[in-house]
Amino acid sequence: MEGAEELGPVDCLIVAFPGSEFKGEIGPALAELIEAGTIRIMDVTFVTKDDSGETAAIELMDMDPAVREGFENLGVEVDGLFNDEDLEAAASELEPGSSAMLLVWENLWAKKVAQAMRDAGGVVLAHRSLTAEDLIAFGMDLGDEAEAEATAEGDLS
Repeated sequence: MEGAEELGPVDCLIVAFPGSEFKGEIGPALAELIEAGTIRIMDVTFVTKDDSGETAAIELMDMDPAVREGFENLGVEVDGLFNDEDLEAAASELEPGSSAMLLVWENLWAKKVAQAMRDAGGVVLAHRSLTAEDLIAFGMDLGDEAEAEATAEGDLS
């Protein structure tokens, strides 16, 4: 993996899937971003909590073949960025009968400006991604349709 001084900003996202209904729509959406050079997937893993509350990590190779193939076609390489404590913490937040995807990606679109900031002697003091729900809480008007969707279903951005 490249050194930190060569990376664009990196984001981590944990998305829960009630009822463990992980579907294949995510793969094509990620593929579009990868093919456009917008992001690079650095790691992906899955956790689950069964109906009795037992938790387990699920490796990509143990996923449903269609889901696994979708991620493999993206060129995803599992770099092991998540440790056992990360997986246990994510699984502990799940409702019984649910699963979650843990995803880390580099924002390639921001790599050049990140490097320019480093070259200028800049040091990141904080970096936080905001969801649509955060923006609504701050009083930002996202438009009726986007606001209703963000508050009704939760935002995944």
